[in-house]
Amino acid sequence: MYRKGSQTMAQKWLLVPAGSSVKAQTDLTVGADGSLILNDLMPGSYTITEIKAPAGYAMLKEPVAITLEKDGNIRMQAENSMAGLVGSGNEVQLRIQNNKQYKLPNSGGSGSGWYLSGGILLMLVGALALLRNQYKKALRR
Repeated sequence: MYRKGSQTMAQKWLLVPAGSSVKAQTDLTVGADGSLILNDLMPGSYTITEIKAPAGYAMLKEPVAITLEKDGNIRMQAENSMAGLVGSGNEVQLRIQNNKQYKLPNSGGSGSGWYLSGGILLMLVGALALLRNQYKKALRR
């Protein structure tokens, strides 16, 4: 289900048969080699939901819905940009890609001190100009 490299291992998944109760859910854990193999599934519709993503990766926004046909073929029920089927016949792989979380930029970094100093300097120059103008007005009277 996952490959090492551009695709990363998810740590926890949940397999839910369509129209089933909570008791029919199956917790799945990805193996050390990065794959998750599901054997002996009965024909029907399932959703595969990521419940825990690896550190530094974003979780899938929506579950991946698949249908296992009676002849063994698998099809995705809806388009999903993060998942795709590879192979044919009984040798089909569902590959799901995780995206790395983006890192937010630092706020208050090293450049903020210069902006603060510059702002204070401009305020002082403005205050001095104001005082100078008031002093000149006072002398003219």
